[in-house]
Formats: sequence, C-alpha cells, structure tokens
Amino acid sequence: ASNGSVEVVQLAGSPLPPGLSAGGEVRDVAALGNALKEFFRKHKLPKRNVRIGLANNRIGVRTIDVSGIEDPKQLANAVRFRAQEALPIPIDEAVLDFQILGDRAAADGTPAKRVLLVVAYRDLVAAYVEACRLAGLRLLGLPEGPAATRAQVIVPVGSSCGARRQPPARLKPRERSDGAFVLS
Repeated sequence: ASNGSVEVVQLAGSPLPPGLSAGGEVRDVAALGNALKEFFRKHKLPKRNVRIGLANNRIGVRTIDVSGIEDPKQLANAVRFRAQEALPIPIDEAVLDFQILGDRAAADGTPAKRVLLVVAYRDLVAAYVEACRLAGLRLLGLPEGPAATRAQVIVPVGSSCGARRQPPARLKPRERSDGAFVLS
C-alpha cells in the first residue's frame, strides 16, 4: 500500500451455514459468532482492527454538501444534523458514518465539502457487532461498549446496496485495518 491506497495481501471465502442470516440480516447471532471464529482460525486471519461490510436494503447512502465549515468537530456535527434531513432512517435508530469526498464551491461561491453519508439501522449493525464480539474479533471504528452510536461501515460495490459476494480481504497492516470482510 502506498499513497493512501490499500493492497489486498490475502483472500479467503466460504459460504455461511444455512440459517445464520437471511436477506443480509443476522438470524442466529451465536451461531454466526461461532462460524466467524472458525473461519478466522481456519484461514489464519488477524482478529484485531477488523472492518465489516454489510449489504442490505436497510442501509442508506447519500451525498450531501456542507458549506462554510472547516473545523473537523463542527463538520461532524453539521453532517449529523444534515443527515437527519437527507437519510431515510430516524437518526436515533441509526448508526451513521461519513467520508469527505472532496472540496467544491457551493452555489453562492463559498467553500463546501462533498460528503458521502452511510447509515444503517442500529439493530442491524448491533447483531453483526455482537457476532464479531463472540468470535473474538476487534472491530475498527467502533467505540467500546453497548452505547456505540457511530460505526465505520464499509458499503461494498454491487447488489441492492451495492455488494458483490466477495471473500474477506486481509489488508496490509500499515493501513490501520488488519482485515475486512463482507457479509451479504
């Protein structure tokens, strides 16, 4: 990996046993946790700084512009406020993440940030987080404890919200994330 790019150094894949998930939602958290634990053991994948990618029709993705704000904390607050208007999920039921796509000029000429918002229902994310916890995986981008309100959600490219079925990828550790996997 160089210049901010990510290099895949290991791929592994296998189907989930029937009944663990349906339509991108967890049906049996404990069994999924056991399956993930075995999968990571079998393929010798790292268990820390793991990112998950979810593919589900209960995930929303939008782009918005936020103008006149440069301070990162103020920008995060402005994005959260704008998310309430732009996203189809009530903010108190949501896990929200965003990524700055770039700078541009607003209609009135003031500097603006183009922002990609990703939102998922909290209960959807919580089931996967719990399965990962049971598997002994440490997720990157999630605050500790049950009150996590912001997560790093990777939305894969393809399917209804974008996911092709891809095997989990082990990323070079220099990129802060030791591994990633996609559940769809």
